Amino acid sequence: MSAALVLSAGGNRGAYEAGVLLGLAKHVGMPFKVICGSSAGAINAGHIAAHAHETSIDAMDALVRFWSELRQSDVARLPWRDVIRHGRPFSLLDTTPLGESIENIASGEAIERNLNRGALDALVITTSELTHRRSVAWLHTKPSLRTPFASQRWDWRPACIGPEHILASSAVPLLFRPVRLGDSWHVDGGLLQYTPLAPAIRLGATRILTIATETEAPITDASTKVPPGLGAQIGEALETMQSGTLAADLDQVEQINALVRSAGGDELRYRQRGVERLLRTIESVVIRPSRDLEAVAAETLGVRTSSGLLSAAILDRRVTQRFIELGIADAETHASAVAKLVDGTARKPRKS
Repeated sequence: MSAALVLSAGGNRGAYEAGVLLGLAKHVGMPFKVICGSSAGAINAGHIAAHAHETSIDAMDALVRFWSELRQSDVARLPWRDVIRHGRPFSLLDTTPLGESIENIASGEAIERNLNRGALDALVITTSELTHRRSVAWLHTKPSLRTPFASQRWDWRPACIGPEHILASSAVPLLFRPVRLGDSWHVDGGLLQYTPLAPAIRLGATRILTIATETEAPITDASTKVPPGLGAQIGEALETMQSGTLAADLDQVEQINALVRSAGGDELRYRQRGVERLLRTIESVVIRPSRDLEAVAAETLGVRTSSGLLSAAILDRRVTQRFIELGIADAETHASAVAKLVDGTARKPRKS
């Protein structure tokens, strides 16, 4: 199995991921053929998959330009179309412009071509299905790669992934309109799977690079004598939920490794539901922002905030550039660890 790349949700923090990816492309290339993404990470994952045939630096340069040039008018507008057609809005904003922006960088045809030519093994985009309140992993793979077996946590759905899947993964509830995929409605994949590490594991990846968009411990100010405001409460709740899913998945990696090693080797075969399964030890590197992105956004805009929403929701060229620069710098710091991971010379999961 090829090394897997996992990209987190985070709204406009996706610019940080783009910076990391460009920095890594300059130091170690982009050797990942299994790409998993959620929300903003789905946008970046779609771009990588659609441009997997290109020189990695050129492709990541284009991704950085996408984020650098992205404007509010490229993302959303007032939902007049729904009001005119249906007499009421279905969300606070109409994200038709975002769908068009995604189409420009991640067409379904380009993704399919890269799978057929062998430049890509698998693309996984996650969404949250409203009807059944569960995570859905949309899976587009080369023919020889098997679909993982079903679980209570995940619903796996093979698909020819296109801009509509990426748009659904980015559809923040209430703010953005749900997207209909098949016979059900889907919203932001980051709600249930902020960092979709589990799909990479279930596909059998034994080397996984995860790019997160939050620091290991969210920075909060506990010195005030009044309760945090509504925005701060929402932001902190989202931060806690998001970081918790990644922590749970990293714990699962540790548990898998401990279980396999207790059997005296690097592999463990077992049977589940009458089918033989195989577990292998997993090497993992996680790159997190070296500075809290919310603090970076607040500092850049000259405001005071600890809500966790400013860095994800406010689209500002100055903030985007700071995120990209921080991502490039963090990539340089972790380039050696990523190179060892890609070469398969890492010996144990590591948190960078």
